[in-house]
Parts: sequence; structure tokens; C-alpha cells
Amino acid sequence: MLAALFLLPWLAACQLPSLSAPTETPTITPSNSPEPSPTPTDTQAPTATFTPTATAMPSSTPPPSDSPTPTLTPTLYGIVNANQRINVRGGPGTSFAVIDALSPGTSANIIEQDEATGWYHIQLDAETTGWVSAALLLVETPTPPITVVPTADYELLLDIPIVDLPAAHAGATAIAAATDEAAALPTATAPPTAQATLQVATPRRDVDVFAFCDDRAFGISPPTGLTNGSTIRIFWGWFASSEALVWQHINNAVHALRVNGTEIADLDNFRLTPRQDGGQYVVYWYVPYGPLTAGSYEVSYRVSWQSAISDGYARYGPGTNTEFEEESCGFVVR
Repeated sequence: MLAALFLLPWLAACQLPSLSAPTETPTITPSNSPEPSPTPTDTQAPTATFTPTATAMPSSTPPPSDSPTPTLTPTLYGIVNANQRINVRGGPGTSFAVIDALSPGTSANIIEQDEATGWYHIQLDAETTGWVSAALLLVETPTPPITVVPTADYELLLDIPIVDLPAAHAGATAIAAATDEAAALPTATAPPTAQATLQVATPRRDVDVFAFCDDRAFGISPPTGLTNGSTIRIFWGWFASSEALVWQHINNAVHALRVNGTEIADLDNFRLTPRQDGGQYVVYWYVPYGPLTAGSYEVSYRVSWQSAISDGYARYGPGTNTEFEEESCGFVVR
């Protein structure tokens, strides 16, 4: 019954797509310049004219007391945090026209953030600005340097772990005794310094996590090797026999995604453009999440439909045998 949600293993025409990074980046992934010319990612979304709801102001001038719109300082800048080029639009949302595209790792000054959508208003050049999804930018702010001034009597040692407390105390006692009885005792020999090797796990970035991984019928295992500070992208897909039926699903589906009970909003911001895959058509969602802390995680996914639809093989939604679908994926971060 879950065939249309990701794959139909019993149908010869349905092939499981590659789990590598998507060929096109969604315009969302909560996470600046590639391809020679921008390519819109939502072919059926209407073009709109944007009237900004947030106004950037110099840091020296406070906003009016009756305006709750947040203002970002001009020193903020964002780096494109994606594996593919991302679209820059004329307004804060996927309904606005694409005016440029940015490559992974490209940085841009952030002018402001739209309070309603969370999208960032960025400076493309001296005369051009545009909007990108906040989930596709890693916001960086200048970090003031830390100055350490040692005292005259002590030498400051940084990042030196104490690995053998009893030996350290014993050494301190021997030194004190030698000081008090210097004339009577021979020169004390300091105990050997304890050596320790600290193994610091490197966080992993943008690890793809299949939202249905608990269902072994799909053949996609939960992620492993995730450590504190890692980030993930929760993904799922919908297959249909034609592009029109894929859009029927997109226009009627109501998605709910939660991580440890906390719902993630605005999931359609993370949707990719429908494309052909073998003899079928498919649309994917890739939702960025993190950074993670150590512990257990449970991803729960649910989809229902506003009206009955078809994927070309079965019907879904109100009045059908499948009015909703639910799936999950559990994993551990060390």
C-alpha cells in the first residue's frame, strides 16, 4: 500500500532512484552562484511581484517601537549550504520569478530577513538584490578574538587534559615535601607525564536519512556513524505514471514531518522539481535538520490528501482504501 510513496518493487517499470544528492536543490532545508544561467525549480508556480514586509535599517538607527519586524546588521553574510546551485528569486517564496543562481560555497551579504517566510534578502551586486530560502544559507557572523593574558606567576596551558588524577596529586605532594625538607631530602624526580590521545569525532554534514527507513521492505537502512554536531537531510519521494499525476499529488497532499515529536513546518519549501525516472515520474522532498546532539532520534512522517488522487496504479485520499500513509525512521547519534 506504500508503493506510490517511494517505490513499487513489484512493478517492473519502477526503479529505486539513486540516493546520491538530488540533481536539483530545493528552494526551502530550514540550509549564491552555480550554472551559467538560473533555472527555475518550480515550473508551475505563478510569478508574483513582491512587496517587502521587512525593512533593513542601519545598525545605528533603532527600528520604530511599533514595528516588530526584525532587522539584521549589515555585517551578517550567508554561505550557500547546498550540494547544487540554488535559485535566487525576486521575492521571499517559490512563487516569485528566478532572477539568478548561486553555487555551493558562495557567500553574499544579508540585507534583511522576511518575518513571514524566513527568507533572506541578499545583495547580489552593487545594484541587484534577491531572495533565497533561509534553509539554504549558513549564516556567518564575525567572532571576536579571545585574548588570553597569563599572570606573572603562572603559565597558562590550554586544552591539556588531566588523565591521571592520583598521579597528579602524588606528584604535587612530593614537590611540596621536597620544598619543606630541601636540606634533608635528595632532589625529587618528577613522575612521568601521562600521555593521552583524544579522539574527536568529526561531525558529518547533510547525511541523507530516508523517512521510511524503519520499513525494511524499502531496503534503505537507518543512518550510522552520526556524531554530535552532524546534520542530516530527511527525504522521501512520490512516484506516478505521468507528470500530471505527480502534480495532482503535489497539489493535494498534506504532509506532516516530526523529529522526536517536534513538527517541521513549510515542507513544500524543500520540494524538488518533478522529473522523469525511467518509465515513471517522481518528485522528492529533502528537508535539512540539525545540528544533532547525542541521543536517539525518531522521524515520523504522515501524508493525507485533500481530495482523492491517483498515481496511475491505485487511488489515495478521501473515500479510497488509502486515506493516509504513515512511516518512520529511528537512528542514534553518538
